[in-house]
Amino acid sequence: MKNFILITIFCSFSLYTKLSVADNFEGLKIPLSKLANEYIENNTFVGIQVAVRYENKEIFNNGYGFANIKEKIPFTNNTIVALGSNTKTFTSTAIQLLANQELINLNDQVEKYFPINTFKNSNITIRNLLCHTSGIADIYEKENYGNINHSSLQKFSNLVDNFPKSSNPNEKYEYNNTGYLFLGRIIEQVSQQSLGDFYRESIIAPLGLSNTLYLGDTFSPLNMAQSYDEDFSLFNSEHEDYTEYRIAHSAGALGGTIHDYLLWHQSILQGKLLLKENIHEMKKPCMLNDGNKTKYGLGLEIKRVEGYNAFSHGGAINGFTSDAYYFPERNLTIVFVSNTWTNPTEFRDKLLELVLNFDLDDE
Repeated sequence: MKNFILITIFCSFSLYTKLSVADNFEGLKIPLSKLANEYIENNTFVGIQVAVRYENKEIFNNGYGFANIKEKIPFTNNTIVALGSNTKTFTSTAIQLLANQELINLNDQVEKYFPINTFKNSNITIRNLLCHTSGIADIYEKENYGNINHSSLQKFSNLVDNFPKSSNPNEKYEYNNTGYLFLGRIIEQVSQQSLGDFYRESIIAPLGLSNTLYLGDTFSPLNMAQSYDEDFSLFNSEHEDYTEYRIAHSAGALGGTIHDYLLWHQSILQGKLLLKENIHEMKKPCMLNDGNKTKYGLGLEIKRVEGYNAFSHGGAINGFTSDAYYFPERNLTIVFVSNTWTNPTEFRDKLLELVLNFDLDDE
């Protein structure tokens, strides 16, 4: 899985100064559409969709460009995309649901579930995997990790055992897909369900998400967008960065519409599924052995944006990129998805600045 390093840089754009509110948020819709169309017209994205949810109401959701160039199919509210590493928020939620049932404990040592060399006598805990502080190798970052797309759990475990740890547990934060893959296998062991079934029964159905899918067992969903490389060529299984969804598993195999993406990201953080103490744990920075805090909670990035607290996650897989930001002080969630394999940081930063500088409270 390719992970873009998204660095938040906020600049002043005369076009996106403080806006006044018009009826039904029309004052926001016009500049949002102008921004999105700018990135379509300059050939940054084949297609992109933006949505905003404010005070539990979806106030904006619009697609631009194409879900499929050849067939001239536009992005719509019904377009399904792969959400990549946003899946980690789902996986963290699943782990906490199992902990609430006292089936696991976040301080359990991973060796209990996987007695492989990587975890033996390591003191690596489930919490370390959630926080990206385990120190185990991320095989997706290795140049010669073998053909992981055709790997079984045993072969995958053997691959991990081939690489030394980068640090001791809880010594430093390093974003790690491998840790989240093991979390998914723990979910399956403990629940005695496939990951897809657990997601569907314990998260998707309770939140009423009719267009959220686990792509690891749903290979050709209707209305799924085609994805494209940076030069607008098709992104397919022959691409060097292709990751089979079955193997992306609990680290990156979630898909869905932007409406559902917007809804579940905000709903989880508002406690619609988890206990109050779970939400507190998700939003609390993980602590290292030296007392320093990371900028990651349990399945969430923790940031300050334009003076506001933000809880976010992004995803990049198989030509799709996405990002979601929840601002509790504003009761506001901002998300976007794209079907183009290019770094969306500049667009994301302009999008956040535009919406945050719009005075929604006066609507």
